[in-house]
Amino acid sequence: MLVFGEEWIRENAYVTLANLKAADFNGRTGTVIEIRPDGRVGVSLAVSGEWKAIRPGNLVPFVFERHAEVCPKCSDRINLSAFPPCSCDSDCNEEQKLDWLEDVCKNSTQALNFH
Repeated sequence: MLVFGEEWIRENAYVTLANLKAADFNGRTGTVIEIRPDGRVGVSLAVSGEWKAIRPGNLVPFVFERHAEVCPKCSDRINLSAFPPCSCDSDCNEEQKLDWLEDVCKNSTQALNFH
């Protein structure tokens, strides 16, 4: 689904928040969960797991850069394009990876009810 001609904004796209009045959120990264009927985009933030409804004009495509958001647990830069996205889970076993994927799926299901 397209939003206001922003063809790159689609479910599961990685985004960075920008130019928000709530400046603390600028530069935070996340995943598009839904395109809402009111035109806002439901985003799940990477570090905190918070859900936010953001105007499309306040989103830019995620690009892994040196100034990317930092994981508060391991201090690694977060790369949403990688699995795992930081070093926290680099030594995890298969069961832990499955648990992580299960959590992602659970969060995605909860996001569908985000309004």
